[in-house]
Amino acid sequence: MTILVSYVPSAEGFAAMNAAVQAAKLAGTSILVLNVAVGTNFADPTFADERDLDAVRQRLHDEGVPSEIRQVTDARDVAEEVLRIAEEVSADLIVVGLRRRSAVGKLLLGSNAQHIILSANCPVLSVRPAAD
Repeated sequence: MTILVSYVPSAEGFAAMNAAVQAAKLAGTSILVLNVAVGTNFADPTFADERDLDAVRQRLHDEGVPSEIRQVTDARDVAEEVLRIAEEVSADLIVVGLRRRSAVGKLLLGSNAQHIILSANCPVLSVRPAAD
């Protein structure tokens, strides 16, 4: 069994990581942490730099959760890449973080999480960060 967590270095990404760790411990399974960058803009806030990935690696080690970390750069579509890799590894669960968006933002930009939730061939756990 594999849990795929779509990770970005943000409050939403940390919430997704926390949920994935809890689920992995409960199920006694491994986690595949996936960070997908669109294009080659490595200044984009969704791009996890080496410091971010080292912190994730250390957290998973400290939690005792078997894991793999993958980073895809120059992707065309985040949701499609997450779905493709979920199929490739036969993920049993995908975990995604959600952020609050305005109605106009949803209309104009779409939602990677929504696309994943509606298109995945396995269960998807969507989580939001705790309110401050």
